[in-house]
Amino acid sequence: MRHMLEKLRENHHLKHGGRMQFGLFLKGAGLKLEDALTFWRSEFSQKVGSERFDKEYAYSIRHNYGKEGKRTVSPLFYVHNLILVTLAFLMEN
Repeated sequence: MRHMLEKLRENHHLKHGGRMQFGLFLKGAGLKLEDALTFWRSEFSQKVGSERFDKEYAYSIRHNYGKEGKRTVSPLFYVHNLILVTLAFLMEN
């Protein structure tokens, strides 16, 4: 997770899998929806702009919290899934 945070701070972007994994990690740690939107917007808007963030990325964050789509709460990653996704992320970068 620290590696993903470092890459996010460096590049102001994560690929979809990284956003999903890190976002669900933050949610599991107790980050509220509004705080998550503020956090992701502060990072992504440096690269893509606030308007594009709202248009392309905010929906998936709200979806993970059960506020969009089927309105079901996305489950947290289990340890074995976390390891597999982390390995895939590291191989991409």
